[in-house]
Amino acid sequence: VKHSDSLNEHIDRDLCEPSTNEENEASANAKKRIKVDQSTVEGFTILGVEHFNKKAKVKRVLPKWLANPTIISSNLQKLEVKVSSVKELDRKLRKMLKKNGIKYLFPVQAQVIPWLLQSNQHSNIVFPRDVCVSAPTGSGKTLAFVLPVIQALMHHRVKKIRALVILPTQDLALQVFKTFKKYTQHTSLDVCLITGKNSFENEQKQLLTKNDAFGYISKVDILVCTAGRLVDHLKSTEGFDLTSLEFLIIDEADRVLDSVQHDWLYHLERHISNEDSTFHSTKTLNLHTLKKQKATQKLLFSATLSQDPEKLQKLCLFQPKLFTSVVEADNSVENMANTAKADSFIGKYTTPKELSEKYIICSVDLKPLVLYEFIRAEKLTKTMVFTHSIESTHRLTILLKSLFKENTKIEEVSSNLDVKNRNKLIEDFSSGKIDM
Repeated sequence: VKHSDSLNEHIDRDLCEPSTNEENEASANAKKRIKVDQSTVEGFTILGVEHFNKKAKVKRVLPKWLANPTIISSNLQKLEVKVSSVKELDRKLRKMLKKNGIKYLFPVQAQVIPWLLQSNQHSNIVFPRDVCVSAPTGSGKTLAFVLPVIQALMHHRVKKIRALVILPTQDLALQVFKTFKKYTQHTSLDVCLITGKNSFENEQKQLLTKNDAFGYISKVDILVCTAGRLVDHLKSTEGFDLTSLEFLIIDEADRVLDSVQHDWLYHLERHISNEDSTFHSTKTLNLHTLKKQKATQKLLFSATLSQDPEKLQKLCLFQPKLFTSVVEADNSVENMANTAKADSFIGKYTTPKELSEKYIICSVDLKPLVLYEFIRAEKLTKTMVFTHSIESTHRLTILLKSLFKENTKIEEVSSNLDVKNRNKLIEDFSSGKIDM
């Protein structure tokens, strides 16, 4: 045993410490050879080599405008910007805001409204930059584009479609239409809604009139629409003209861009540019392309911001400016800037700070019963339950009605109902006549 131990010790010493200069030289040459081989044969594991060069981690390279956004606070409790202090905003619009009970601007409005107003001051000389706004639902994005658009257009006297607002659904389009109507009351601007709710012929009459001397004349300054219905009019309404368009607003942008209805973006681009594509930021500028009085400024608003380069490329954004709301760990500007630099906000959905979120993990088959038990245990009223389909809504309503009996008033709302009945149910729910 002693002999064996000493032999092993001798072998270990020989392996670790070469005894001659020749052996040292041979070992060094072998190491050099291994390094050369390793550098020439990339992507393969070389057996017997103790240290490997780790592959560098691939970092996402963002365009400058995405990597350097303007950060918007998501705190809606601590409002600091008074409406009266925003002197860039027209006095009549400030009066309208106060009349509607708005004394303070939400963070997204306080940041975006002055920026848009300033960018449009010299839009006859310098093409205005396009704008992307990513902020939570309920953070006030609608007024952030409604007020600047009205102020920019309110002094025009000739009727032309100068602002086009595209939304993914009829209900959202109706909400935006009502907001525009409310704040254009004391102006000469006319707002029109086309979503397919009315007949095609009635919508055509709302959009245009025909004069024997001048041909087709627009009756509209601001047009609010859904993507599919817009394409119908672009294809079939004679005299429908978008060449004077100054603002293209895409609200709920990710949802609208996902829509492939009749390839709406392609048809819209052709009509805006009238085949001479000033819509494209890559178009060579010459006297012909500068005949257009103003370039179309594109304003994108969304609760989530797409990072899909194919989607963004389709829009041909001109020197875009990004405003984004990020989830705040604390109120320090430095902390928010660090979060933004980590590009964690891209493609992420941010919720208002006042909203608390909880979740229950359970199997799919038990989910309706777990929901029932949760509502019963928490004694919830004024509760909204969302499902992924009309059929699921109907099944869940029947089940919950059966379990709660007469103790809880439950109704279902879906697109199967017409708008009138839907609005009636929502009003009853808001007033407390319906529990769920």
